[in-house]
Amino acid sequence: MKINHCNNDFNSYDVWFLYDNATDKNRRLLLGRCPVCKKDVVALVETRKNDGRVFVQKETGEKAVKLIDDAILKNDVVYSESSLKIKQGNGAPFGLCYGDNKEIHNHKGEVIGVRVNRCDWYGQKETIQSGRNIA
Repeated sequence: MKINHCNNDFNSYDVWFLYDNATDKNRRLLLGRCPVCKKDVVALVETRKNDGRVFVQKETGEKAVKLIDDAILKNDVVYSESSLKIKQGNGAPFGLCYGDNKEIHNHKGEVIGVRVNRCDWYGQKETIQSGRNIA
C-alpha cells in the first residue's frame, strides 16, 4: 500500500491489520520510511461504522513510534503482512498447492523420466518424485 510523505509516494514495508473497535472497522496501520527525509511514517486507516466514512491519520517521527506502541500495548494487532511472508518464505509450499510435471529428456531428445513437483501460489516448490523411468 502507498504512503505519501515529502510529496513522494512510496510503498509501506509492512501493514498491520487491527481489531475493530466500538466506532471503527477495517482498521489498518501502514508502516513505512520516507525515502527523502528518512523519517518513520505511519498511517492509520479506519472506516467509521455508522456512515462508512474513511479516516486516515498520518504521523511521522516520534508520534509515529507512539502510535505503533499504542497499537502493540492495546493488543489491537490481529496479524501483519510480514508475519504472512515469513510463513510463505520458508521454502516449503504453503496453503493450496498444485502439481507440476516435467519430462526429463536425454541428449537424443527422448523422454527418460518425469519429475513431479508440488508448487504453491507464492512461488515455493518441492520435488515429490524425480527421474521415474517410463516403461
